[in-house]
Amino acid sequence: MEKSKIISSKISGAINSQDKNTLMSVIINVKEANYVPDWLKIRNKITSFIFTSEVKKADLIKLEKDQQIISVSLNQRLNMIK
Repeated sequence: MEKSKIISSKISGAINSQDKNTLMSVIINVKEANYVPDWLKIRNKITSFIFTSEVKKADLIKLEKDQQIISVSLNQRLNMIK
């Protein structure tokens, strides 16, 4: 019996069917300290390996292919309980 290869994505979180140019808030974890892709702008630095940014939905593919990126988490707005 042949085992099938499981492919996991670096991206976690719900992606809705927004326009591909809509900005999404993300948390990015990288392999090398202070690494930031040259096309990306840091929104907030959490540690030397973790930062937040805003990317277009269409640019998630670039993040997925970047070998220096460990993971990308999509921020989700939480509803406040009153």
